[in-house]
Amino acid sequence: MRLTRRTPSDDLAALAWFAPLSPLARRAAARRADWCSVPAGTQLQRQGLHARWLWVVVDGVVEVHHDGELVGMVPPGRAFGEVELMLGTPSPVEVVAATDATVVSLSAAAFHGLFEEPSFAAAVAKRLAGDCYSARTTTTASSGPSA
Repeated sequence: MRLTRRTPSDDLAALAWFAPLSPLARRAAARRADWCSVPAGTQLQRQGLHARWLWVVVDGVVEVHHDGELVGMVPPGRAFGEVELMLGTPSPVEVVAATDATVVSLSAAAFHGLFEEPSFAAAVAKRLAGDCYSARTTTTASSGPSA
């Protein structure tokens, strides 16, 4: 993994995850964010271990595996690791770069610090609620009506 330090907050503003931040908070986040160029095959998150970073995919293909089985993809603009960081639980999945990719990483401490910004907290809550809703409607649609 090649790590590069890029600090312009405008770069983060282009990513939906950081767009809700005020300019001041975005500059602070940019100072703590690492832009990483990762080759295909790089393991970014390990199943069974506690996540230590929020990862936001900038470009490339990132796969999510559970017990060795492909269960999903993380497209550019989306993140992973946030649920584990919020709950303090081990990761239920392994996340691997399927192609060369660029990701932005933010430490757990930096991620938690962003919640001081109400607009960020609201955006994360809305994003997670949307993910839960999508999972619920997909499960309901594929398994038939629920009681």
